[in-house]
Amino acid sequence: MRIALLHLVQIWLPVLFAPCYILALAHGTETAVDMPGLLALSCGALFVYSAERYPDTRNPSHPRYHQGMARILLIVSLGSGAALAALLLFHGLHYAVSVAVLAAVALSYMWLRRWVLPKSLSVGFAFAYGMVALGFAEPNPLSWDLKLQLYALQILLLFAVCTVLCDMKDAHNEDLEERLRRPTILLLFASLACALAILRLSMSWSGIAACIAIALLAAVPTTVLRRPLVGPLLIDGALLCTALSFWW
Repeated sequence: MRIALLHLVQIWLPVLFAPCYILALAHGTETAVDMPGLLALSCGALFVYSAERYPDTRNPSHPRYHQGMARILLIVSLGSGAALAALLLFHGLHYAVSVAVLAAVALSYMWLRRWVLPKSLSVGFAFAYGMVALGFAEPNPLSWDLKLQLYALQILLLFAVCTVLCDMKDAHNEDLEERLRRPTILLLFASLACALAILRLSMSWSGIAACIAIALLAAVPTTVLRRPLVGPLLIDGALLCTALSFWW
């Protein structure tokens, strides 16, 4: 039962990304949060993560196999899916552009995932754009405040780094692992440049703190990241730490 609870924590921990980052950005940029958009994004994340892992819990040969966990994930998937449908029914036109952009990114991911850098950047874009476009009800990035644009760009880059780290922990040979280190370093330097721009613009050290958190994660040995539950919890935990750093 304890292992099942840990698996549920690992499955649902990324659901906290949206509220944590959106509320932190609202605090850092003094921008009003759009609550229906925040709820829609959170319900959508809860639905996707629960529905995606549900088949694993029904497969006797999978490490996540657990009938009780399967029932919980099914109930949560149906509940969050119904809540998301209700939110989009009443506010759908308000978020039509944002949802269309995210749907296009999701479709392009099937093609981009063959290349490390485009794949990681598309994942980062989906998180960063979704959080700002839905969390603040503003689908046009050109109309965002400069400080909000810089924060969104840094979130994009940090999520891209963590996507590469996820690929690295799943790498089956040292050559592939070594090739994945190059885009990790490149994305970290790009994120640092963005953090320095935030520091110059608003005298906020939050971007630097976020870079340090992800850089420490990148320094963790791959053997540790490959451990079941440990690796995903470390990566998701580091991303939540970066969200908290934006309150600074």
